[in-house]
Amino acid sequence: MTTESRLAARLTNQGYSLFEIMLVVILLMVFIGIALRMFLNFAADAERMEMQEVLDSLQTSVMTVMSEHLIKDGLEHLESLDGTNPMRLLQKAPVNYAGELGSNDPRPDAGHWYFDRDRQVLIYLVKNDRFFSILENNKSNRIIEGKSEAIFKLIFNFADNNKNRKFDVDVDTAQGLELSPINDYQWTN
Repeated sequence: MTTESRLAARLTNQGYSLFEIMLVVILLMVFIGIALRMFLNFAADAERMEMQEVLDSLQTSVMTVMSEHLIKDGLEHLESLDGTNPMRLLQKAPVNYAGELGSNDPRPDAGHWYFDRDRQVLIYLVKNDRFFSILENNKSNRIIEGKSEAIFKLIFNFADNNKNRKFDVDVDTAQGLELSPINDYQWTN
C-alpha cells in the first residue's frame, strides 16, 4: 500500500474529533445569533419607518388644514381642532388604526394606532418595545402600563397676550396647529 492510499484510508476511517464537532456547533450558534439579531433589527426598523410614515402623513395633513384656514378665514378658527383626532384629517386612515376608544374599551394589540377620547391623544402601541424607550428627565425609562406607547396630541398654539391660558380672539394671536409628541421617545438598535 502506498503512503497516499494509507493516508486516505486513515482519514476516511477516523471521522471527526470531539473538538472539531464542538467548534462547528459553536460557529453555527454564533451565526444563528447574528442572523436572529439582524432579523429583529430589521423588524424594529420596519416598524419605526411605518410609524414615521404615518406621522409624516399626519403632519402634512395638519399643514394642509392650516393653509386652508389661513386662506379662507384665518388661523383663529383652528382652535376648534385643539385636542381632536388627527386621523380625521387624513383622507384614508392607516390599516393599523383601531379607531376612537374610551377608557372602558379594550386596547388594541401592539403595532396599532388609536385615539383615546378621554385623554384626547393619539397613541401608537409599539410592537418591538425592546428597541423603543420613553425618555423621562434625561433617563431612558421604558414601558407605560406594560406596553410602550408613543403619544401625540393635536395642539392649537397661540400667543397668550393676556396670560389667561385660553385663546381670546380679540387679544391673543393665533400661531397655528401642530401634532406634538406628549412623551419623548427614541428608537434604538
